[in-house]
Amino acid sequence: MEQFVGALHVAEKAGEIVVLKFKRVGCAACASTEKQYAEKAKRYSAKAKFFEVDYDEGKAFCKKCEVKFVPSAHVYRGYSFLAAMALGKNSWDAFSDRLEQELAQ
Repeated sequence: MEQFVGALHVAEKAGEIVVLKFKRVGCAACASTEKQYAEKAKRYSAKAKFFEVDYDEGKAFCKKCEVKFVPSAHVYRGYSFLAAMALGKNSWDAFSDRLEQELAQ
């Protein structure tokens, strides 16, 4: 939680986006977008910070974030929560489009 709050604080000052991917080890749907998520993180490292949260290891944190399912992503601009989105193979394009939209602002 401290790392997350710290990332939001830095993002607030820099005008950056913070993306949290919630996943589970061994989840096929979670793994289906692993490569694309890593590519987005690398491509936009100057404008956004990308994190991954293992649901099983971070249950208390996930509960505070009100995570309902995995894979999913939460997108923040500084301290402002922007979206909670599905992040599986079939929902990747919607997530990617929303992220691109937020980064363009």
